Amino acid sequence: MIDVSELVYEYPTVRALKGVSLHVPEATITALVGPNGAGKTTLMRCLAALEPPYEGKVEIDGIVTSVGPRKIHARLGYLPDFYGLYDQLTVRRCLTYAALSRGVARARVAEAVERAATRVGLAERLNTKAGE
Repeated sequence: MIDVSELVYEYPTVRALKGVSLHVPEATITALVGPNGAGKTTLMRCLAALEPPYEGKVEIDGIVTSVGPRKIHARLGYLPDFYGLYDQLTVRRCLTYAALSRGVARARVAEAVERAATRVGLAERLNTKAGE
């Protein structure tokens, strides 16, 4: 369940979110639709506890993002359409990062990377840059 109340987010020259409130019930699918610049990505970054709102509150499964951002990170996956960094890393490095960020023990990371790459058909491309 996601509850957002009176969310405000400001960049140095523009207010991206102004008083956004919404409730997304558990076990539902919700889409954010709107033109470029409408605040969709900013809202998602606030939901993912990657950006703290200027005002308002975001709560996911009873966890307030400003109080427990690491708990939110453990529960929520967020993949933006463009991040930039990943294109320059090899597939292996991207999967290693993903494994470590999800708490896979260092001793098991290489095995987890191989298993994940095989599962999605990328085993042959582990040493290729992700952007390729």
